[in-house]
Amino acid sequence: MWLTCLSPAFALANSSTAGYSNEGLKLLKTENIRMAKEDLFLSTREIRVRYTFENLTQEPIQTLVAFPFPKMDAITEWDVSKASHFKLKIGGKSQKTRRETVYTLEGKEYRDKAQAEKLLAAERKKREAAEEEGAPFEAFVQDFELWEQRFPAGQSVDVEISYRPSVGADLGWNQESYQSAQAQKTYCIDASTAKGLDKALAALGNADAAPSGPYLQWLSYVLVTGNNWAGPIGQFHLTIEKPAPNAILSLCMDGLKKTSATRFETTRENFRPERDLSLIFFHR
Repeated sequence: MWLTCLSPAFALANSSTAGYSNEGLKLLKTENIRMAKEDLFLSTREIRVRYTFENLTQEPIQTLVAFPFPKMDAITEWDVSKASHFKLKIGGKSQKTRRETVYTLEGKEYRDKAQAEKLLAAERKKREAAEEEGAPFEAFVQDFELWEQRFPAGQSVDVEISYRPSVGADLGWNQESYQSAQAQKTYCIDASTAKGLDKALAALGNADAAPSGPYLQWLSYVLVTGNNWAGPIGQFHLTIEKPAPNAILSLCMDGLKKTSATRFETTRENFRPERDLSLIFFHR
């Protein structure tokens, strides 16, 4: 599909062809369109991605394309900014999109916001009244940017997307912030990074204290949907920019090389992403 934590993952994404069924919006796989190139830039202030797609057939293809934003917990209120300022260019020309919001409550999809919010309000009220936490109530909300796109027969199409990402933040961090099993699994914090974080905490004098002082930020990007296009991504280039030179970055991605005081980059050929990207920045 198209482009589309210490707390829930806040994702941005690789796009995908899409369609509607009785079960709701679906992101589809195609064998007729190849993602020849993807140049992805990630930061807490802006995300930019440039694609080159190739129509592998001798017929023009007209399809609905969906760009999914984060799937977010609809019950718990987290300190997270919402993705905004979405801009799309196809062949260098701006194109309008429309946003669709999908609520998923206990496995059932709702597009009527009033109906979904009524159900969510009832669940929150029930939780507040209960002396003990009841059975888990799965509730997510996810936004999509949608547009119709034409892929000319046997030709390439350049697509550019930019927006302000959804970024989670929390004031203060301690050893639990990076030693927990969840943090290790989500951000692949290795021994070298953990040692640097231990040193930073020691300098702050709060290694064993409750979180306070410096803050952390995190964001995620849906990468595996790049597998919805025909074959692997021909050439994938990733640039990550830290919010500050002294911020400590961790994520699950091998081969990153530091190219400036704030930037890390990697390039892959015939790339098949096996997992999405989750980034965390420890400020100090």
